[in-house]
Amino acid sequence: MLEWGSARHAQPQKPKAGRRRRLTQQSHRFYALAGDPPARPGLVKGTTGSGAPIAVELWSLPVETVGSFLKDIPAPLGIGTVDLSDGRQVKGFICEAEAIADSADITQLGDWRQYLAQV
Repeated sequence: MLEWGSARHAQPQKPKAGRRRRLTQQSHRFYALAGDPPARPGLVKGTTGSGAPIAVELWSLPVETVGSFLKDIPAPLGIGTVDLSDGRQVKGFICEAEAIADSADITQLGDWRQYLAQV
C-alpha cells in the first residue's frame, strides 16, 4: 500500500516495519486540499510528464487488515494505481479530481513534509 502526507502515520492498522520511501513518476500532481483542518494532501494522476516526482512511502499491509483499512478512508481520497519512478505500479491513495478545484497545487515541492514545513 502506498501512502503520502498526513495518512502516513495516522492509521493504527499500519505495521511498524516495512516502510520504504519511493518517488512517483512525473505523471502525478500534488495538492494541499482546501477545507477545514487538519491539512490533507491529494495526489492526482495525469498524463506522462504532466507532474513531478512526489515522495511517497510503500508499506506492507497484511491482507486480513485491508477491509478495515479501506472502510476508514474519507472522501475525496480513495485507492487507485500509482506509477512509481522505478516503473512499478502499486495500489495507493489517490484523490478525486473534483476535490482539487479550490486547492493549492504543491507539486513543485514534491513532498508533503516540505509543504507542512512552510505553513
